[in-house]
Amino acid sequence: MAGRKPAEAVKAFAHPIQRAVSAVLNAYVNVGQGYHPGTRHVLFLNDGGPIEARGTRPLLINITHQYKIVEWLDDDDRGPWKVATAGWAYHVADTDGDLIGYHWHPWDVPFPHVHTYFAKRLKASEWADMHFPTGRISIEEFFRLLVREFGLVPYADNWDEVLGETEAAFRRWRTWP
Repeated sequence: MAGRKPAEAVKAFAHPIQRAVSAVLNAYVNVGQGYHPGTRHVLFLNDGGPIEARGTRPLLINITHQYKIVEWLDDDDRGPWKVATAGWAYHVADTDGDLIGYHWHPWDVPFPHVHTYFAKRLKASEWADMHFPTGRISIEEFFRLLVREFGLVPYADNWDEVLGETEAAFRRWRTWP
């Protein structure tokens, strides 16, 4: 997912994410902060607020994905620009509040982690602020969790196939596990 110009690289990055989002949510990907190499940009859904998801119970989904446009390779067909992940925050909540959040914000906490916000409901609020390591979590993995464990009803009948395709593209172009 590279491009001859920074804007092409961002579009190549955002397109599979939009496919994945459209398979499970009624939302669009927003990358409207410009195309400045080296600057941290944010991809978010719709206007950046939580998205109401169809499901067996009310769910609110919030996704932000930070990225940088970087020079990547000297290839007239595919480069020289690429989008590199700089951080993420994937949240799911219900009508009583936040449930879980997958984060990576290396400027503050250097490893990918999950927050168990639901712990506050269990009178174990100190657990909600802990950073449990997870490894890298793709948007597609997060969506599968929502379908499998939280009862989210996808918008597309072929949602799992779409997520498989978009995740394969992500894995092919990522620069770290």
